[in-house]
Amino acid sequence: MRRSLAASLIALSVTAALGASATTATASRPPAAEAARPLSAQPTSPKANVDGFQLVGHDGLANRGMNAALAIFQHYVYVGSRTDASSGHPHPGVLIVDARHPQHPRTVGEIDGPFEAQRYLTSRELRVIPDQKLLVVLNFKCSSVIHACAKPPLGVKVASNFTFYDISRPAHPRYVSTYTPQEKPHEFFLWRDPTRPGRTLMYYTTPTTAISPTENDATPANLVVTDVSGARTGVFTELARFNPNDRISRNLRSPTRLTPCTRCRSATTAGGPTWPTWVAACWYSTPHRSLPRSHTRS
Repeated sequence: MRRSLAASLIALSVTAALGASATTATASRPPAAEAARPLSAQPTSPKANVDGFQLVGHDGLANRGMNAALAIFQHYVYVGSRTDASSGHPHPGVLIVDARHPQHPRTVGEIDGPFEAQRYLTSRELRVIPDQKLLVVLNFKCSSVIHACAKPPLGVKVASNFTFYDISRPAHPRYVSTYTPQEKPHEFFLWRDPTRPGRTLMYYTTPTTAISPTENDATPANLVVTDVSGARTGVFTELARFNPNDRISRNLRSPTRLTPCTRCRSATTAGGPTWPTWVAACWYSTPHRSLPRSHTRS
């Protein structure tokens, strides 16, 4: 059963892909209503098997397309959306799929407004903290060009955020809290402390090319570490920030280290790797690979 379920979830994932200082924040409390609502039955049309994979079961995910990353808890699968709730995007929230029977997975609900299925935001990535029975959704400010999202009116600020849901009843997630970080998160993963039960750290990336402080006397981070152990009480504590751009910049300027960078840059102009590729190659090919010391706040 376990192997069959895994194969089914892989097939579902493939189908979804083809369809397409400490800083403390306190969250507002949730409304009494459940966050998830039932979804009407949708027709399914299984596709032919893909080489190397055997199709076990199929669900059309409301035939919406633009599906994002998924998370799994027990026999339930939560599927994010890569677009927003603008016109023409049916069921843009987080879909809930019951995969108890891998041969017949079915969409049984959707987490929508007010916390999901919003304009200008996409539920880009999802993670689960199993022992705490929490679902974490990264709601990312999306693009009108590459995500088909609506473009915010001039002057309207849209903040990316992490939304936490209680999944004690997996088919009926309940809103718990929202963490809105200083920077715009892009990807994240969770680390469980093996020596301190209940302690969970979130590492999220926030791409930036900045190498100097901004007007608020802080250099934007590429990586931020936040303690999310207090998610159920709406408390999030930033522990560390990291930005290696100044070191990369020094490597590029240093005459003694330009040889690998020059090679990579030449290859780029000749139709080789793209700009990020040669920067990464330059950084990792230098003899000084130690990372800068993180700025830790308590």
